[in-house]
Amino acid sequence: MIYKNNETTICRLCLEPVTNFICTDCLFDNIQKWVSANSTNPFQVRILLRGKHSDVRRVLSNDANRGFCVSCKSEVDEIACPCCYLYEMGTAIKSIEPGLVKGFERDFNFDVIVHHNMSQVSLWESMHGRILASRSFRPILITDKRRGTDLNSCESCEVDSEELADVGGHWLCESCRDEAPE
Repeated sequence: MIYKNNETTICRLCLEPVTNFICTDCLFDNIQKWVSANSTNPFQVRILLRGKHSDVRRVLSNDANRGFCVSCKSEVDEIACPCCYLYEMGTAIKSIEPGLVKGFERDFNFDVIVHHNMSQVSLWESMHGRILASRSFRPILITDKRRGTDLNSCESCEVDSEELADVGGHWLCESCRDEAPE
C-alpha cells in the first residue's frame, strides 16, 4: 500500500485550495498602484482601502499555517486566494468610488459582481449587517491520500497483486482468498 503525504494551502475565505499563492500584500501593492493611476481622488481611496486591507489581514491571520508567496518569495500568515481578496477589495472600491469598478474588473480580470465562491467575510458581513472584527480559520490539510498505481494492494496482506477479487466487501489477493473462511 503506497501513501503520499500531501499538504494543500487552503484559502481562509472560501475554503478552496490555492495554487500559486500570491500574498495579500503583493496584491494590495498592485491595487494601490492601479488606484493611483485611475482614481479621481487616489489619496482618499488608498486610505480607505488600507483600512479594508488591514481588516482582511486580521481575519486571515493564523500562526498555525503559513503560505509561500510566488511573487515576493516570502512566507506569510495571511492566506487567501486572489479571487477572494480581489472580491473584498473590489467591493470596497465599489462602495468608495463606484466609477472605478469597471476598470478594476477589466484590469484585474475579475468580475466583482459575479463572484462564484462568495468570500466568507462578505457573507458574514451581509448576513449580520456589521463588519467582522476577527475570525479564526484553521487550514484543512489533505494528507494520507492513496496514490494510484497500475498494481493494487490486497486489503488483508497489503501485497501488490493484479488479481484482486471482492470478497465480502474487501479486495483480497488469491492467497488471502484461499485462507479466508467461507
